[in-house]
Amino acid sequence: MGVIKLTREKGLDVLLVVDALQAHKNNKEMYLIILSGDSDYVPAVEFMLKGGAKVINLHPYSGSSK
Repeated sequence: MGVIKLTREKGLDVLLVVDALQAHKNNKEMYLIILSGDSDYVPAVEFMLKGGAKVINLHPYSGSSK
């Protein structure tokens, strides 16, 4: 198996997901606010929703950068 090199952005995504999952594990009644339109977070968010977390996802409309 080869070594997978993460880009800085992807590495940050992974760290954010790990932090969120650890917080969820320690506190089942957590609130998670995500400011991103990145679909990389969907599996973690779905997992936490099933475990009772409250999730708010805020993301800018793709056509709003005028």
